[in-house]
Amino acid sequence: MSTVFNPSAKSISKRINLLLHNRGVLLHGIKKIESNKKKVLKVFQKLFSRRNFQCHVQEGKMNSFNPLFSDLQ
Repeated sequence: MSTVFNPSAKSISKRINLLLHNRGVLLHGIKKIESNKKKVLKVFQKLFSRRNFQCHVQEGKMNSFNPLFSDLQ
């Protein structure tokens, strides 16, 4: 037994508006994430700038982590 799905125009427009709203919320969230990512990267660049990094880390202890931060130096 198959039922025919025949929604009213009102419910369709409601659904479309909800989808557009959700899309807007998602896009806004993505923009916030991008701006937060930039802020975090700036903080990391300050923390791990070459001079500070050498001062705060005893020689040899962080050698294995250097590749992770090579793009931030």
